[in-house]
Amino acid sequence: MYKVMLVDDEYWIRKGIAEGINWNALGFEVCATASNGEEALSLMENDIPDVLLTDIKMPVMDGIELIRNVAMKYPSVKTVILSGYNDFAYAQKAIEYGTYAYILKPIKDEEFNLLFS
Repeated sequence: MYKVMLVDDEYWIRKGIAEGINWNALGFEVCATASNGEEALSLMENDIPDVLLTDIKMPVMDGIELIRNVAMKYPSVKTVILSGYNDFAYAQKAIEYGTYAYILKPIKDEEFNLLFS
């Protein structure tokens, strides 16, 4: 079973993704959720996920800064950006830091099934 960490500053989005996706059917378990990049990095010190699913626009530490840090400290973690922003500059930065995928909100179950299968 692979571990996924969910990072989004909106509580209902985190909750919806954590509970609305059948992670077990995809071979994953949600190991942690965080409301910003700084909290996520702190949680990773104790439990490193296989996949990090993060929003871009968040307070304290945004998703781009988070994936930059993860790429340096935990290079085996696959990062996936989940964003409401269809902005090429964000996608470019995400690619620069080795992001596996860039998914736009709202999320469709089929996208997760394709991404994680």
